[in-house]
Amino acid sequence: MNTYMYLFHVQIIIGLLLFWLPLWLVDKILLILAWLILGNVEKYGLRRPSIGPLQLKNSAGKTPVLDIGALQKIRSGEIKVVPGVKRFFPGRVELVNGDDIEIDSVILATGYCINLPSWLTIKTIEQAYWIDFFSQDGIPKNPFPNGWKGKAGLYAVGFTWKGLSGAYWDAIHVAHDISKSWKEETKSIGFFFLLFLYQGRFVFLVLRTPVPLQFWETRFKF
Repeated sequence: MNTYMYLFHVQIIIGLLLFWLPLWLVDKILLILAWLILGNVEKYGLRRPSIGPLQLKNSAGKTPVLDIGALQKIRSGEIKVVPGVKRFFPGRVELVNGDDIEIDSVILATGYCINLPSWLTIKTIEQAYWIDFFSQDGIPKNPFPNGWKGKAGLYAVGFTWKGLSGAYWDAIHVAHDISKSWKEETKSIGFFFLLFLYQGRFVFLVLRTPVPLQFWETRFKF
C-alpha cells in the first residue's frame, strides 16, 4: 500500500511539473531522481530505453515498470535478468548474445488491448453503432482532461493513458458531475411523510414524490 501511495504522489508531482516545464526537461529530472534512488541498474541487466519515460509513454502508450519487490530480488540474485531470446529448444533457449540456458517453463507476457469498441454498442432496428466516445483503439476521442464523460450517463476513468494522476483527475470530474446531476434531478422531488398506527405500533414512512416540496408546504403548512 505504501508503495502504491508513493507512486500516486509521484504521478501528481509529474503532472504539476508538466504544467510548468517542457516534457524533455521533466524526463531529465525523472532520470536523475531514478538514478539517485535506485542507483545504476544497468549492471543488473536492466537497460534503460533510449528515450525518457514520459516521451516513451506519449509515443507508445506504455512504459516499462518493475513489480513491487522485483528490484530487491534482482539485486540479491534471486531473479536474473538475461538478454532477449533468439530461439527456443526443448528444455532450453538460445539468447541473442549466444548464451544457451536451461529452462523449466516459459511465461508469455502478451499484455492486453482495450476492446471497448467491439462490444460497447447501441442496437437499433436499422443498424448497430457504437457510442461516439471511444476511438478504434479504445481511447476517448476527446483528449485529456476532457475524455471522462460520454453520452447517456457513460463515464470513463483512466482511459487517457495519463497514469494514476490522470485516473485521479478523471474520478474527481466524474464524482462532481454525478453530484451535480443528482442535485438537479432531486431539486423538484418532494417527500411525503406518513405516521399511522398499525397493529398497535406507530409506523413512520417517508415517500418520494415528483410533486415539489413547496406544494405540500402550502397544503399542510409544514
